[in-house]
Amino acid sequence: MSRLFIVSHRLPFTASFENDELRLKSSMGGLASGLLPLLGKDVCWLGWDGIHQKLNKQQRVQVQDAFRQEGCESLRLPSRAHHAFYNEVSNGVFWPLYHNQTGHLPLTLPHWSDYQLINRLFAERLTQLVRPGDTVWIHDYHLQLLPKMVRDRDLGVAISFFLHIPFPPTEIFRMLPIREEILEGILGADTIGFHTQGYVDYFKRSVESLNFYPRVPNGLLVEGRRIEVIAAPLGIDADRWGHLAQNQSGGPLVDSIDKMCAENPELQIFFSVDRLDYTKGLPRKLLALEYLLENYPDLRGKVTLIQIAPVSRDDVTAYKRCKMQVEQMIGFINGKYGFPGYQPIHYFATGFGSEELAQAYRRANVMLVTPLLDGMNLVAKEYVASHMDFDGILILSEFAGAADEMHDALVVNPYDIEETAGAMYRAFMMPSEEKRQRMKKLREGVMKFSMKLWVQRFLGNIKEKLPLQSRFEPQHFVQSHELAEIAVQIQKPLVLMLDYDGTLLPTVRRPELAAPDDSLMAILSKLCQTPGLEIHIVSGRSFEELFLWFQSLPLYIHGDHGGVSYDPMTKSRKFLLDPDRNWSVLDEAKKIFERYQVVHKGILIERKLYSIVLHYRMAEIASIEKGLESLTNELLNMKGAEDIEILNGRKNIEIRIKGISKAALVERQLTRNDNAVCLVIGDDTRDQEMFHALKDKGISVSVGAEPSQAIYRLRDYRIVRDFLQILESRFYTDKRILRRNSAVKG
Repeated sequence: MSRLFIVSHRLPFTASFENDELRLKSSMGGLASGLLPLLGKDVCWLGWDGIHQKLNKQQRVQVQDAFRQEGCESLRLPSRAHHAFYNEVSNGVFWPLYHNQTGHLPLTLPHWSDYQLINRLFAERLTQLVRPGDTVWIHDYHLQLLPKMVRDRDLGVAISFFLHIPFPPTEIFRMLPIREEILEGILGADTIGFHTQGYVDYFKRSVESLNFYPRVPNGLLVEGRRIEVIAAPLGIDADRWGHLAQNQSGGPLVDSIDKMCAENPELQIFFSVDRLDYTKGLPRKLLALEYLLENYPDLRGKVTLIQIAPVSRDDVTAYKRCKMQVEQMIGFINGKYGFPGYQPIHYFATGFGSEELAQAYRRANVMLVTPLLDGMNLVAKEYVASHMDFDGILILSEFAGAADEMHDALVVNPYDIEETAGAMYRAFMMPSEEKRQRMKKLREGVMKFSMKLWVQRFLGNIKEKLPLQSRFEPQHFVQSHELAEIAVQIQKPLVLMLDYDGTLLPTVRRPELAAPDDSLMAILSKLCQTPGLEIHIVSGRSFEELFLWFQSLPLYIHGDHGGVSYDPMTKSRKFLLDPDRNWSVLDEAKKIFERYQVVHKGILIERKLYSIVLHYRMAEIASIEKGLESLTNELLNMKGAEDIEILNGRKNIEIRIKGISKAALVERQLTRNDNAVCLVIGDDTRDQEMFHALKDKGISVSVGAEPSQAIYRLRDYRIVRDFLQILESRFYTDKRILRRNSAVKG
């Protein structure tokens, strides 16, 4: 039976030794409380054991056994590396960047190797635990490299990843020095989840513009794999919070609220629960309260804010500054607007358990949830679930993920101090009936979209759809050695016609960055020296560029979609059309492209001998694609349009003179040498011309999973290179055996 492995940095229990006795305590937090009921025979949770102190061998075994009894596998992590991984990278780089707080980013990234190491240690532990058919569900920004590390180990498991914090706009994410590696790490998963559709869109745009993988319905296409990218808002156990709120157990927080209300029956309780973090907007919230008390003096003595803000990450400088600022502001406001018997702000720098919080929620008249940016913020949902009496008002930041669902809250821009203060005043003055109507609608949503539904939806996506994708290859893909076996069985000479970009190397961001690497040059050099093989490079790139790269090798070079060819035997060039002709239509197309270049940042224009290309891979793709139809119409209506073809490629538009195509090369080759067999490999729409011309007279191979006329498919450029190396080795061996046998017979 398949099993589920939940993987997160922390486990749902915290362990500690007290007088040499090990104790486990349930962790607070929505994820822990929501997924904890899943633990059992077929579900295991893997995470760091959470113990900072050094442990002897007996203690390590004791900790591991204690966690196993709770359905968890604990992981010991090296102290120094873990500190750098957690504080310097996870919370020092990813946390501020993903929350758009770029002013908190460090100047350098010296601890990146520690982040890699901790992710690798998780992968190694999973390798020991999982078996084929299992599902691995990875959580949050601490483990963004882990999905790919697990996939690269070929464990036969389905992999999913969920990010519990925001994913930033592409313009922000680009600031990350190791941005491509992070995306590649996450893209190792079969399903990727975010709290909101906005985060999904940001992620897809970043992948398109940085890693160049195309969108498909509901996801992305990565090296032949369809990855589902979904918005799945995290919910809570609403029934549990409702029942907790009805308890009468009390506690220091609840008792203090009851005492304040007993002494001042007119007092309205404004309530707020935040981790002491610069993303939570505490200073702006305090400024809004100050504005309220300054401009509505009649509210002094009638409203008080209870701010719960437990200290976190107090060894990080930015958090120390935040704590100091908040405490100074609270002291100032209390000193300016307080008077005997009245304190505007009651500040608790410690956390409280769920039961006491729920009772406090029920007593609070107004809940303030005003982060500058938040992935979801479950506090807003906890407050609503605790109000079974349909009383209470929620003031919610428009930048919290919960705002996408909770439309009946008073939604505010936390950066607008006056607006937030106005919402506070409106909440104070709101009629009881409006309160009830708003809370009733909010509760309907919170009760419907619960934690249980979130788990079922996400695990349903993994279990029902993804194991087949991760464990079995699509039928139309072949392995490199299988294709090599087919090719070497051919007794005739073999002509290899190879596309370049996307076939022999990955697609790059800028055309000038596509020079062949040493590994590719070594592969091609060996192929050129192999008896019975003839090598052709067939590309839409400019001939001069290709000639500069490959002139040292004895291979045929065909640039500009076959418009210019080079024969290494005669060392001569051949032009398909008159190269001296003035193609004024290309100049007209360039003028049109240049107008778009001015409007859309990131567009590149590339002029070739017989064509001109507009590249928009680095531009804001969504806005460009909206205007493609009007751009195409403009091109079709320009003077000389009857002489051109418009080719839509991967994030580019190419205007090409009619009569130029790769198909002509294949047709020429078929008539040039009847004894040879053509093997054509390509990856994009231009290469379909070659496949169509070849038909059943040779071997056609498409790279990737897009629709194709080719007979065979290889997954990506790396598999193509593997195939070429295997082909060279086996072809050379077979030819040598044939020559030896011929010599013996002679």
